[in-house]
Amino acid sequence: MTTKGAEVFLQLTTEIQTEGEAAQRIEFATSGKYYLKEETHYYIYSESELSGMEGGKTTLKVKDDVVTMHRYGVNIVELVFATGEIRESVYETPYGVFDVEMRTIDLTAAIDEGGAGHIEISYEIEVKGLSKTLNHLKIKVS
Repeated sequence: MTTKGAEVFLQLTTEIQTEGEAAQRIEFATSGKYYLKEETHYYIYSESELSGMEGGKTTLKVKDDVVTMHRYGVNIVELVFATGEIRESVYETPYGVFDVEMRTIDLTAAIDEGGAGHIEISYEIEVKGLSKTLNHLKIKVS
């Protein structure tokens, strides 16, 4: 089954905890496009100033128990989330290229064939040599 470009509304909440600092919470809502192709859910939306990536685009790919996030624009990165797995990636920014290591602690996704549902991901991300944070991402799609 293939769904072509259905309009969806995404509500994203991210909590970021850096050791020794107060947790930071970012909330962001936007419209986007939803596609279903070969049992894989795709969401495409534009980033905003709130996310720190204004002008960029994000594609979320959800299949089974794996979520892949592609961010394009000023910053470019691909993050793959799968519970219990450690993945490495490269984060390209205007300030340079950084090696990133990410460990997915927990991931749940419940999405219907129309694209509505929710995704929750808890993960640690380390920008090697710079910082390590504990993150919790919630995405509600309607």
